[in-house]
Amino acid sequence: MTQPRIRPWSTQLVVPTDHGTLWFKAPCAPMRFEPALQQLLARLLPGLVAAPVAVDVVRGWMLTADHGRLLADDDAAAGDDLRDLIGVAARAQRELVAHREEL
Repeated sequence: MTQPRIRPWSTQLVVPTDHGTLWFKAPCAPMRFEPALQQLLARLLPGLVAAPVAVDVVRGWMLTADHGRLLADDDAAAGDDLRDLIGVAARAQRELVAHREEL
């Protein structure tokens, strides 16, 4: 395992497995809601938000599949990529309005 990201809000470990690379994320206490939120978003926005492989909602731990390079890590990221991302975020916001109570 490697630990490529250590941030004030979380740490992330890369976990090589016989089923591919997984990411383990452990947040700080105020961010422990994130795995449960990720599960809910994946249920409400299938195909738009990836479901975690596993979560521990008490600890706030989350295991996710590796989805490749981040747009922020890509020196070749173009304006079109960013415009597409903004469109996806706007679509998600519109679809989630109907679920505000659950969120």
